[in-house]
Amino acid sequence: MEDEVIFAYDHRAELNPSKGNGLAALMGWGFVAPTENFVNAFEDDDPRLEYTIETETQSPHKLLGSTDSQYKGNDDSPGNKVYIRYADVLLWKAEALIETGQVEAGLEIVDQIRMRAENTPSLDGSNGELEMYSGSGLSQEQALEVLYKERRLELGFESHRINDLKRWGIADEVLTEMGKNFQEYNYLYPIPQGEIDRSGGQIEQNPGY
Repeated sequence: MEDEVIFAYDHRAELNPSKGNGLAALMGWGFVAPTENFVNAFEDDDPRLEYTIETETQSPHKLLGSTDSQYKGNDDSPGNKVYIRYADVLLWKAEALIETGQVEAGLEIVDQIRMRAENTPSLDGSNGELEMYSGSGLSQEQALEVLYKERRLELGFESHRINDLKRWGIADEVLTEMGKNFQEYNYLYPIPQGEIDRSGGQIEQNPGY
């Protein structure tokens, strides 16, 4: 993943003032653990699962910055926080293409991501085989479902999921099924009262706040 980083926060250990990744200190306390639904969404041969999380110990490798859990519980971890990487940008383009009716072009980009995943050796050195979607005659609706799933798998634990769900307008459906208390008004943030006051009554607060 390091080869495709576009924008990241550079955490470094043993500096004063500290620049370590304090999030690693939470690992092992149950604050950051995958849902069973997320783990089961991966295909059997998809190596991205074990690079994302070690399921037995629930160690999120992406957040720890290593696949051996060496920084677990360490608030001075050097693991970087990645905000944008190339696969994310490609999936933005794929989504835009599918949304504008260019389904096959969008699926070709999704397959590009999946082909890279397929060619990534698992931790034991083996390779799997993932399903490809271009040329399969999927409808726009079906292609969007493929795109939604691919972003979830490719970008798992990279802090994009909630914004994706809100952008797609399905956050209330998905999160309610997970037992989360997401309400319709949560699609928008509240407008700061100071901004409303400065507008002289021209700005109204978003519904629900």
